[in-house]
Amino acid sequence: MNVGAQDSRPPALQATLAGGRPPRSSRLLHGGGVLTREGMGSIGKRRGRKYPNAFALPIREEMRFRVPARSDPSIIDLKQAVISYYFLWMFQVRDENAIVLASESTRRVDILRTLGVSFSIIPPDIDERKRPYESPKDYVLRIAYEKAQKVGNLFPDKWIIGADTVVVHKGRVLGKPKTEDDAFITLKKLRHSWHKVYTGYCVLNVSRQIVYQDVAETKVFIKDLTDEEIGRYVRTSEPFDKAGSYAVQGKGGYMVKEIRGSYSNVVGLPICEITEVLLSLGVLS
Repeated sequence: MNVGAQDSRPPALQATLAGGRPPRSSRLLHGGGVLTREGMGSIGKRRGRKYPNAFALPIREEMRFRVPARSDPSIIDLKQAVISYYFLWMFQVRDENAIVLASESTRRVDILRTLGVSFSIIPPDIDERKRPYESPKDYVLRIAYEKAQKVGNLFPDKWIIGADTVVVHKGRVLGKPKTEDDAFITLKKLRHSWHKVYTGYCVLNVSRQIVYQDVAETKVFIKDLTDEEIGRYVRTSEPFDKAGSYAVQGKGGYMVKEIRGSYSNVVGLPICEITEVLLSLGVLS
């Protein structure tokens, strides 16, 4: 490096090359290695179907790189490591155990993990049946709040995130299919048409008496599927446990021709909106 020039390399790299110790939860290894940040999100005392043998969910992101032998580390291009480092440290939680996701959805867990922060997972047990004459927006708002409130009453000092997602076609809520016939009928309704995906989300802290609620809306257009295409997709079993009988992030992604709005909202958690709330409340920095 030129003398007097500002060192733009990440602190972990600077510390390692200088013989010092990298910041917490990061390490950079000579001769090739992994730049990582790790956390641990507790699942609690409930063993679920999706995490049958675990009581904690590891949170780990990494970028691998290779340093050629006999090279001067100070002039090696580690751009990939730099990108990874700043991605991992983009957000920080003031209290390492401050955030709790009130959900057992693996899709919501994966989306929240992209922030690179630690959080706990505590699935709530509530009645999710829709009430008569309840609009789709009112329904997802209520369920998201009840999920967050149920967990918040157990952990009043934590910031609880609750969410619920529905697919609406021509004013009707399309739930999760119970049989292959249900999935087939639902996809026939959706083909070659627009539908809406609503996710109600709630961030609350019981002890501070703070509640934030809102609904994210995304419009999705499904291509003109043939009966044969629908049948093949239904036989993959992917439509089950999915609102609207398809997974945009999975095998069903090929049938989605256009999306207007948040993609992550269609998956199950509008991460842009959630992040803005957490930042405005000072949960993230």
